[in-house]
Amino acid sequence: MSLNLQEAFLKYNQKHKLFSAGEKILIAVSGGIDSVVLLHLFLQIRQEWTLQPAVAHFNHRLRGEESNEDEIFVGNLCEKNNILFFTGSEDVGAYSKRKKVSIEMGARECRYDFFAHVAQEHKFDHIALGHNANDQGETILSHIIRGSGVRGLSGISPSRDVYIRPLLFATRKEINNYAQQQNLSFREDSTNADISYQRNRIRHILIPALARNFNPNIVKTLVRLGENMTEIDEYFQRQGEDAYLRCLKYRDNHKIVLDIIKFLAYFRVLQKYILEFVLIDLKKDFRILDYKTFERIKTLINKKQNKSLEISSDLWMVISGDELFIGQLEKQQEEIFIQDIPGQYQLWNNLVFEIKRVAKPLKQVLKMSDSNIEWIDEKCIELPLKIRTYHHGDRFQPLNLGGSKKLSDFFIDEKIAVYMRNSIPILESKDRIVWVCGHRLDERFKITEKTSSVLKLELRKKY
Repeated sequence: MSLNLQEAFLKYNQKHKLFSAGEKILIAVSGGIDSVVLLHLFLQIRQEWTLQPAVAHFNHRLRGEESNEDEIFVGNLCEKNNILFFTGSEDVGAYSKRKKVSIEMGARECRYDFFAHVAQEHKFDHIALGHNANDQGETILSHIIRGSGVRGLSGISPSRDVYIRPLLFATRKEINNYAQQQNLSFREDSTNADISYQRNRIRHILIPALARNFNPNIVKTLVRLGENMTEIDEYFQRQGEDAYLRCLKYRDNHKIVLDIIKFLAYFRVLQKYILEFVLIDLKKDFRILDYKTFERIKTLINKKQNKSLEISSDLWMVISGDELFIGQLEKQQEEIFIQDIPGQYQLWNNLVFEIKRVAKPLKQVLKMSDSNIEWIDEKCIELPLKIRTYHHGDRFQPLNLGGSKKLSDFFIDEKIAVYMRNSIPILESKDRIVWVCGHRLDERFKITEKTSSVLKLELRKKY
């Protein structure tokens, strides 16, 4: 097949629609055989396809002089072929220690950040990576070992976002044969033989043992497994997206609310896809939804109790009645003082509070039914007033209740979701709650037949 690697390369592109004629393609070249062959294949079609290829090389500074020599090698290769060369570097060891991640994860984060920066700044259509069929097999085996689901067993995708992998069809042996036939020079990464890395143990120990003792074509078998799982995953993604939209009650940049009753009506496998779409919508890495996390979420949902669960440092799940909230919990500690009447005051969450004197007859006032508008007796308040967020232990005297009540109990009785409570404005006068804005007036401030000066309170959204 190696003699026809160029033809197979183009067929694979046609099958997966990875790149088109006239596009700008940034090729990630480490100097190793895979990326050198990938660059060579693109250079062979550069004129015919009117492509604008360029090379990006990232120096991880993990192998001392060897890393620097890789960078020089790739730079010379670009100069020889008259191609733009972008280079970046990072002390990945120090970065990984600082971020408290593995060297492998730190290297990947630094490398991909660099590629994305170059592609965005110079407006490349794609970033081409040199992953091959053996990489695919190793990835799938790694995911099997850690117990991945359908998504994990799909392995590496031929394309995702701006990234494309045009060599994913070719085995390492086929790539080696092509490099020999084309007399291509490349660099050997000494860390590829270091079996302290799990991927290298899979590459040098596990796959050869499987090929020797069970299936000599284990790599192609694993690739076929990945393709089959990809088809299943694509089907479930379509079904999951539809199910997600049916369960969706509310969505903004920071939180999403699902209908628990509708959510529980779906099969377990679709429930996980629904939650993945929630994370994607919130611009979070859906891979944080691992088996253990999903089981914890499912346990809480099935109990249908008002509970919260920290999914990550900036992501919470809260169950409130028949609603499932996922997002950032609002923990505002806001205080805004009202010194003058009349006046308008900008609050949090794009809310506006207005207070003014009105001269409406009492009967006309009482006919109004807008929960975001209230009237109070001016003589019952003392300036300055204060608008603040909820405090633990708050009490007030809800209108027409005939006594006092904890604000937390009021929220429960009114079925106000837990995730909404910390953002509700509370109007206060001399340590007494006047109005739980948008919800209930305090009995002590209502207007009566004896009221001589009426204040109108209004809460509205600023658009």
